[in-house]
Amino acid sequence: MHLAPLFLNTGLVWLAFFFFYKRGQAPTLAKQKYFFIVVCLSLNFLLVTGLIYFLTPSYLNYIEVAVADISEYWTKNHPLYTEVLSQDRYSILYGPWLFIANGFIQMVGFATIQASKLFGFLNLLTSLGMCWFLLGPKLKPKDKVMGLGLISLVFLGFNNFSYVNRADSFLIAYVLGAFCLLEIDSPSPLPLIFISALIGLSTATKIHGFVYFLPAVIFYFEKNQKNISSLSALGTVLGIFTLGAAFSLLPFLLPSVSFENYFLWLRSASKHGLSFKLFAYNLSYCIPYILALYFCGFTHRYKFTFVSFCLSLFAASIFGCLVGGGAYHLLPLLAPIMIFVIRECFLFPEKVNGVSRVFLTSFFIALLYDGLISQKVMINYFREIPVQIEQVSEIKKLQEKYQGPMELGYGDNSQIEWSYYSPYVLAHGGSLIVENSALMDMGYSGLEIPQKTFDALENCLVPIFILPRGENPWRAVSGFGLRLFSERWIKVFSKNYKPLESTHYYTVYKCQ
Repeated sequence: MHLAPLFLNTGLVWLAFFFFYKRGQAPTLAKQKYFFIVVCLSLNFLLVTGLIYFLTPSYLNYIEVAVADISEYWTKNHPLYTEVLSQDRYSILYGPWLFIANGFIQMVGFATIQASKLFGFLNLLTSLGMCWFLLGPKLKPKDKVMGLGLISLVFLGFNNFSYVNRADSFLIAYVLGAFCLLEIDSPSPLPLIFISALIGLSTATKIHGFVYFLPAVIFYFEKNQKNISSLSALGTVLGIFTLGAAFSLLPFLLPSVSFENYFLWLRSASKHGLSFKLFAYNLSYCIPYILALYFCGFTHRYKFTFVSFCLSLFAASIFGCLVGGGAYHLLPLLAPIMIFVIRECFLFPEKVNGVSRVFLTSFFIALLYDGLISQKVMINYFREIPVQIEQVSEIKKLQEKYQGPMELGYGDNSQIEWSYYSPYVLAHGGSLIVENSALMDMGYSGLEIPQKTFDALENCLVPIFILPRGENPWRAVSGFGLRLFSERWIKVFSKNYKPLESTHYYTVYKCQ
């Protein structure tokens, strides 16, 4: 995640605010034709980039590769969470539902890499559909299109996170789903039960997924103005989250999904520590959204829901300040905040005047800038599509030539994207004893590659490794600045594996 555009977003809000405040006025952006056109183009750009990304044969980020790898490996009857000292080093800290959901899609049989990205793209389409629904029937179609475009700017500001196969796209959809359920006018408890199920799925996707649902639950009481005592309301809230906790345990009933091992990996991650710099950064990113919710007049009717949004954003900021985290942990809450801001601005324009109008105008302009400038990352990714096609073609030919178990290994950081095709190798009988993202977490937690893994290397458990061609095999460095593979690993590999042939991009090594 590139942080610079996000800092610019927060700073640009205040820069634009002081500019308009000094002038004494701000334009009504809803009436600006050019702003409407740009926002609509942003919505189309989000959909087009999401579709193109789904069709490409690679990934933007190594964590997406890990999710696809583990999901595919689980479908081959391997455990989701290995023992801490297992020879296979691939377990990461996401909850089981993320791998199970992606794994079932990857089992259907079409191109593995595209299959691994299908759920993410469907999550984007579903989320945008729910945003349209939540903007409500009272808004004019043109206003709803503009609102959807503004929400798309939020998504664009986080590159591909709204359609990624990681937890983020799932959590966005589940939180929006909870607010959609609250639109059902029914005395039945079924909507609340379904919300509990969504809380369970979210917690089974990311361990802190439940924190994103507090605003939806509080909004339920304020929206319906329930005449119940505070004690009864508290009991209902606790009941909803307790039932959600029960739902979150259901994936562990499936084979090869160990709760004990999952807990052990989570405990090892506690050694990562918290970053005050990341926490301050996350909070600074929250503030414009909180102020937008305040200045649009939302607190006039939903005071407690506003407080719950603040609390949830604060909690998400804490979880997002684990070393390696970031503001993307806030994303599931930003879409519903934007929906409320847009609804209030269009339905009650008389509330938006003076300082409120100046701030909201500044906020929307900052969103536009942030959303557009962040797409530089995606554009650079799309430029590499011809290379991606050539690389995956080479790997397919090598797999056809060398039958039997093989694994796609790693070079140095300049070639890390060359190893992003491992899900395809796994789908065709490949092995997975070392995985980039998992080794990063393990290394930062102080867990070195165990003797069992070295034994597997010496005993030719993986007969063939395909490595990026170059002078520096196994020299990759983690985002924490630590070597993923020790000198001992490189020596053992060099002793036991000899190069057979090299293609334009890869070298094949065979165990002797």
